[in-house]
Amino acid sequence: MYNQNFKATIEGEHYENVEVPPKFADIAEEEGLPRIAARLRAIWRVESIMKKDETGNLEKR
Repeated sequence: MYNQNFKATIEGEHYENVEVPPKFADIAEEEGLPRIAARLRAIWRVESIMKKDETGNLEKR
């Protein structure tokens, strides 16, 4: 049970930190909000660099 919850948590974090910001940035760009799009992309880049794996070690993507 613990492993299933842990895996679901990691998958949720992946979705929130890897998949969502680029999509939101594209939407912001389409809506004429380039500064917001740039910030979302910057957040995504930082999250991509600083992602921690399940052992707590920093992992570069």
